Amino acid sequence: MKVYKFGGASLQTAASIRNLVSILQKYPADVVVVSAMNKMTNAFEELVDSYFHHRPDMQEKFNIIKDYHRTIARELFTDHSQATGDLEKLFSTIEERMQKVPFVNYDKTYDQLVPYGEKLSSTILYHHLKQEGFNCRWLDATELIHTDANFREARLEDKKTRESLDKTLQQDGLKLTQGFIGGCKEGYMTTLGREGSDYTAALIAAFTGAEDVTIWKDVPGLLNADPRYFEQTEILSHISYHEAVELAFYGAKVIHPKTIKPLQNYHIPMYVRSFLEPEKPGSLIDSSTEWDDNITSYIVKRNQVLLTLQTMDFSFMAEDHLHHLYGIFNKLGIKLNLMQNSAITLSVCFDKEDEKLESLLRAVEKTHHFKYNEGLDLITLRHYSTEAIQRVTRNRKVLLDQRSRRTAQLVVY
Repeated sequence: MKVYKFGGASLQTAASIRNLVSILQKYPADVVVVSAMNKMTNAFEELVDSYFHHRPDMQEKFNIIKDYHRTIARELFTDHSQATGDLEKLFSTIEERMQKVPFVNYDKTYDQLVPYGEKLSSTILYHHLKQEGFNCRWLDATELIHTDANFREARLEDKKTRESLDKTLQQDGLKLTQGFIGGCKEGYMTTLGREGSDYTAALIAAFTGAEDVTIWKDVPGLLNADPRYFEQTEILSHISYHEAVELAFYGAKVIHPKTIKPLQNYHIPMYVRSFLEPEKPGSLIDSSTEWDDNITSYIVKRNQVLLTLQTMDFSFMAEDHLHHLYGIFNKLGIKLNLMQNSAITLSVCFDKEDEKLESLLRAVEKTHHFKYNEGLDLITLRHYSTEAIQRVTRNRKVLLDQRSRRTAQLVVY
């Protein structure tokens, strides 16, 4: 069994969808997992925000989503096709949801709307595959991927998911489903975390004993740096699961952080290939560590906050004190990208989210002195060298520098 995952960039236009189908004609797969169409998850997030806060632009936000998908459908299908009818049914279901009062829990509200991005994209692709002669089945991921009700970061129910996949995916023909989404026993849709479609593909591959899984991207493979920030990049043609986990942990965008573990557990190789140049081999991730340290990798996280907390009574920043502060970070949902402590201070770097930052400052203002900087970059270098560090710090001020044997992290502005 071969499992493919296609992201939003490969589904952004009718021409993109035709290209995707041509790849499946040349390189057949057994299971295809798709994301929402390009930028549509962002569009649905804006819709959720308007719906939850009862803003007057809600219908305008929804019209943008409908127009985008209808434009693509018109290029692929006739006006009265089954595809058009199924698309309109989904729009009606979304409309019905929007006429109800939002849940008090924002994350629960989010998960009842945003997954329709994947349902819309997979519905259009399904009908185009059928139109092109594929023996294809559309499968609802909310009935395949079983999770708890931890909305927006749902945790997998392994046994139920394995049973569903065993029963459903052993049949003949191409199986098409959605990434990123699942369902809980209470009957609600859930999501696995932003960019979670890679994780879905990995779970399906692991639980079905697939031969391999391929992630199709708009890049030639795993790159050692984001081409938006670095003029010269190199392909990491072969790295280990361990190295991939490290890169994902530090923020590399090509692979979702949770993707690697199920593949490593079942020794299933992952390929990262370009849907723009499908004939090229791309990158391979497997158990071999032979090539891991050949090339320095650069990972940039923008819009960071560096916060330094100092105890008011000059007590040591010891284990009990750190435990208390980590509890606050956890409660507020703040994920630390970097931390460093001295005798009486703790410095932490995290993604800037205004509401969370304000809540954090209120939580510590009576017990700590603090200062913080916003709008910073966190640059991580795997397998760094002196020359590599000089390259990224030239003409920039370093506020924090932390290094281990293989990794250097720098907070700069």
